[in-house]
Amino acid sequence: MTSHTVLAAGLVWLGAAVVVPWLAAGESEIGGAECQRSCGGVDIPFPFGMGTDHCWLLGFEISCKDTGNGVLKPFLVTMNHRTKGKDAVVEVLNISLEQGEVKVLHSISSYCYDAASGMMVSSEWSWSLANYSFSSTANKFTVVGCRALAYIGDTRGNNVAAMYQTGCVAMCFDGKMSLNPCSGMGCCQTAIPKGLQYYQVWFDHRLNMSGIDGGGGLGPCSFAVLMDSSNFTSSTSSSNNISSPEFINNNSPSAFNSSRGGKAPVVQRARRLQESSRKPWIRVR
Repeated sequence: MTSHTVLAAGLVWLGAAVVVPWLAAGESEIGGAECQRSCGGVDIPFPFGMGTDHCWLLGFEISCKDTGNGVLKPFLVTMNHRTKGKDAVVEVLNISLEQGEVKVLHSISSYCYDAASGMMVSSEWSWSLANYSFSSTANKFTVVGCRALAYIGDTRGNNVAAMYQTGCVAMCFDGKMSLNPCSGMGCCQTAIPKGLQYYQVWFDHRLNMSGIDGGGGLGPCSFAVLMDSSNFTSSTSSSNNISSPEFINNNSPSAFNSSRGGKAPVVQRARRLQESSRKPWIRVR
């Protein structure tokens, strides 16, 4: 996960969910009784695990970190391809083998008007995790703002025909938004394709909050994020609440599927240990 531009103040963190392609109700003996199976109140079932490498399968390592004042939280361990080392920056909210789902946290992209400089400042994020792809059934690309056009896509490589790109525009009148549901008044949502494993977000700079901020109490920011649409709820409000935790539920999950084509060795081993899943993709609740 990398930030391509200046990090905007007031960045809010949203939830995402990783979906693993099996359901399970059985127990696994491979991890061993000595393996830690909980961190910060979050259960860590095998094949996820912490500590020595026999407690988890490749791609499912968890780090239980002290985030301050003795508060422990679990984080997915991923490879940093620049440093060739390991990172543990993706916080895990929940792991459900029955649902085949893991909820994690990632950040929103923002595009804000800085009154002091008179300029727009953006924080545009890209996101990928090895061995995982985003669920097309649970997630929607969501844009919030009074004059915002944002895009999501995978534009890597030189094959233009294979590139994915879409977006949506959010407009509002007199600073009023209708977000329950996200109906187009200050909020828009669009679907993503099945099997998406990487995405980046960017804003169209022709639509921004600079012309309508003007000290009238309107919030200076637009936001865009891939998230679980079923968890996006809020009452009608003015846009000055956009950057507050009350505006977007801080635990809203976005979901993505553990893939590798559903044929990875980790999936096969998990099926031998636990009940087989016939529902590899997350369902709409």
